[in-house]
Amino acid sequence: SDMSLSEIKKISQSFKREGKFKCDRCGRWVEKVKELDGKIYGIGNKHSCYDKEVEERRYIEENSIPAAQLDNVLNQIKNTFDNTNELNKSFSESIYKIYGQFIYQHKLNSEELTIESLEKEKDIIEKFINLLKNRLKDIKNTINLINSDL
Repeated sequence: SDMSLSEIKKISQSFKREGKFKCDRCGRWVEKVKELDGKIYGIGNKHSCYDKEVEERRYIEENSIPAAQLDNVLNQIKNTFDNTNELNKSFSESIYKIYGQFIYQHKLNSEELTIESLEKEKDIIEKFINLLKNRLKDIKNTINLINSDL
């Protein structure tokens, strides 16, 4: 009778979560997990974050873009921004592939910290930010146009 409603909710949640783990990919509480590179991912029929993570990593490794071609691919994406207002499948796959590859390589090379690697990382991130800001602006404009037609 001395407990507040929020205190009761906290205790109730702690009972529900007892013996469970928080999935690092989706943040849900799960009973079965597997560890991958120091993070835990939910497994099982209802929760397949581990399988999704492994599949995405495999895809990134198999479809990696050679470093020499990265600037060309970024320029192609920029041209996609310039020439169309529609988000097409090849565009989203290119963004996913480059970003995923960048993150994956960054994790692999994280032990080797040099000014050159940091400058390269900074350059790639700035290009992504510009591309995504432009795309976000296009999306907002398209939404406004659709809403104004309604």
